[in-house]
Amino acid sequence: TRLPGVVSGAIRKSRARTLQELSLNRLTRLHAGRRDGLLSGVLLEGAVSGPDGTRNWISGYTQDYQRVLLSLKGRDAESLRNQVVFAGVRNWILDRPSGEVSWIGEVQDA
Repeated sequence: TRLPGVVSGAIRKSRARTLQELSLNRLTRLHAGRRDGLLSGVLLEGAVSGPDGTRNWISGYTQDYQRVLLSLKGRDAESLRNQVVFAGVRNWILDRPSGEVSWIGEVQDA
């Protein structure tokens, strides 16, 4: 049986799209002010395909759970895995379909 006052599927989808758009707009404003900076405390996880299509990248997360993609630039992904590093930010990518913002940069020597 259906509960009384159930919202239709079309309204649920519309509300979900609105919430996703609000979230992406908030993230965009947040990240726009932090370009070309230094992120500290980035926990690296493993090698991934980067924005250039190569696997010369490693992904990780900042202390506030923002995704980071870092260029390996000749470094070994396995030696960086599970390490907490400083990362120099070059720019960021807004991925609207996934609702995700990723920092793009490289590992900085402390």
